[in-house]
Amino acid sequence: MVTMHDLADPILSDREYRAWLNLSAPTAQRQRSDGSGPPFIQLSERRIGYRQSAVERWLESRTINRVGALASAKHVPDSATRFIATVNADHTEPGHANTPALGARAEGGGS
Repeated sequence: MVTMHDLADPILSDREYRAWLNLSAPTAQRQRSDGSGPPFIQLSERRIGYRQSAVERWLESRTINRVGALASAKHVPDSATRFIATVNADHTEPGHANTPALGARAEGGGS
């Protein structure tokens, strides 16, 4: 049996969601626009809600155990893969023996 309002899984307002995660309104809006945030509910034309369980699952999916793990799990476009494959192991562009490839670091340097 489905109930109209599950007290064990409350629906958070946009403001409650943002306060819980300490997010700005523009960040929450961007997440909704690009799909990078948790699933949300369109309660009315101008009102957004979030099931607490959905936010908790989203947070769990973003829990990592090392720096950069989330970024490395993102899909690399095929065009980027082809570009990376054309760069020689010595970080020079093909046909340019002493020209560093884009993104290659100079030896001894780093940021």
